[in-house]
Amino acid sequence: MSAGAQAILRTVQRIYDAAMEPQDRPHCLDSVRDLVGGSHAVFTTTTDDRVQLSTCSRMDVLQHGDRCDQILHSDFWAEQMRRFPTGATRTQSSMLPVKDYEQTDFYQQLIRPIGGGLAAVAVPWRGPSGWSAIRVCRPLDERDFGAEELNRLQALVPHLAKAGKLNRRLASVDPCATGALAAIDALGLGLILLDRHGRPAYRNERAEALIAARDGLLADAYGIATTLPAQTRALHQAITAAMLLAGGPDT
Repeated sequence: MSAGAQAILRTVQRIYDAAMEPQDRPHCLDSVRDLVGGSHAVFTTTTDDRVQLSTCSRMDVLQHGDRCDQILHSDFWAEQMRRFPTGATRTQSSMLPVKDYEQTDFYQQLIRPIGGGLAAVAVPWRGPSGWSAIRVCRPLDERDFGAEELNRLQALVPHLAKAGKLNRRLASVDPCATGALAAIDALGLGLILLDRHGRPAYRNERAEALIAARDGLLADAYGIATTLPAQTRALHQAITAAMLLAGGPDT
């Protein structure tokens, strides 16, 4: 596996970790920023009743809190984000030329002071009640994002959408889920959550240690297995049976 593919897989894992543990979001966005090659990364979720902002650790939200709040509630911002297609990565400059953007009060008063201007942007999810967006940013005087960098962000988009769905489901259906996960961690049990395709969507630290030991359990972004074919078949049959009993949930 190439170094680039490994970096993408590590970032995907951190996306799902952040879905389960919101306090990990800055570290997740650090990985997204480094993978795509920006100076900072910002993730926003907008619903009918609120706007939530998460940033990488390199961006001082306390210093720029008022400015960030103005950005997120700006008509200019809302109009720009409505123009980005769902599920596809684009540059900010493809929606509004740099020379035009540079002349706006929105850029001069709000974006330039926080070191933004150029951005690789994706809207992983959009629905009747809101949308989410990921932006990896650079100052306007640097090089714009190229095709390879956009492709790296594009590889993350379906995972950002799925992780967001998982996070919303945990918050709305089972608010005790995070506490249950903490209890499992305290017992020292390994936990792997699978999506409806049998692919790992979440692995706690104990599970990660078991996998790293390569002492019988194997896992990657595409599924889980054992070192013995017969046990792997039995494991996959058990997973299939569990999914059928649960009615085919997403996770």
